[in-house]
Amino acid sequence: MWLLFLLFQLGALPPQFHMPREKEEWAKFDPGPIPVDDTYDENFPGMMSRLSALTEFVKSREVIDDSAVDRLLSELVHDDGHPLLNKGSGDFIVGLIGGVGRRAPNRFAEGARRRLAEGVAVYLRAGGGRGSPGDEADAALALMVFVDENEAYRAMADELLMDALSWATTVESKVFVDSVNKRCAQAWGDSFWIDAADAELPADFPADPPKAYWEAIEALRSLVAEPELDERNRLRLLRDASRRCQARFEDARLSDDLIARLLLAYRLVLRRSPEAPERLGAEIERDLVSLARKERLESDRLWDNWMRAATALGPNRVTDMTRRALEKLARDPDLNAKRQGDIAHLADLVRPAER
Repeated sequence: MWLLFLLFQLGALPPQFHMPREKEEWAKFDPGPIPVDDTYDENFPGMMSRLSALTEFVKSREVIDDSAVDRLLSELVHDDGHPLLNKGSGDFIVGLIGGVGRRAPNRFAEGARRRLAEGVAVYLRAGGGRGSPGDEADAALALMVFVDENEAYRAMADELLMDALSWATTVESKVFVDSVNKRCAQAWGDSFWIDAADAELPADFPADPPKAYWEAIEALRSLVAEPELDERNRLRLLRDASRRCQARFEDARLSDDLIARLLLAYRLVLRRSPEAPERLGAEIERDLVSLARKERLESDRLWDNWMRAATALGPNRVTDMTRRALEKLARDPDLNAKRQGDIAHLADLVRPAER
């Protein structure tokens, strides 16, 4: 009966503010704060007090039982007196519920975790948590916490993430594209970044690349998808991806795209914790030095990706081989001011410590 009651309540969620989904309307809000009226200011302190009390309540509960679940879910449908406040409080509580869901199973009374998962799913189905692309992506991650209770939540979370990504891309919000991308990678793994690079493709990119191109993309996905592989297998995947991505294609746009994605994959591997094995780092450094040629890094996309990958090496993994490559690049008389600054900054980062 409790779920039917909640469904009845959620049939009419308190009015919530939603960012526009059309680029032209979005431009009226971005950049700059959303204007608010006196009603917002009057009700803001009460909302903050309520959320603070709810946070303390959750912290104080060693075991989440039915009464705690009922309070959390009832707070989702509380009307704070202004659509923007309702959006903010709802998003906060969904995040709070996601945090609660990460607690160990022995910190839930029997059935309480399932009821909490069902409640937040009902709220999201009713339209809650969809005020902005970022809110929608955060709601998806909160729901993903409960997939052990119901595998259907995974599909629902995936739909929320895909919608958030489409929304952010449609309105061309770099801030939200970046934040939603990060949440997609949290949910789907680092291989997501290889596909997210599609957004960087030029409008005239070949519509039907050859089979070897797609095999190289798949090799990159395999490289970044398995963080727990042993050193030998990771080295095998690294070399396979490097070989496939550095193959020359008749259309230079294909070659450049694969190199850009390879550099992205290198950065992902280098930034992992625990740190990539020494042999793997050394292999990546050799490849980066091999690519550090003016004619190979001609485009801004390749240059920026190379700089990020080289930075991810860090001073502890960089050898004189990289430093010499930087010195050679810096001697190019045609280097523009941005690239001169990039090289100088990276050279400072990888300078060996004085003894």
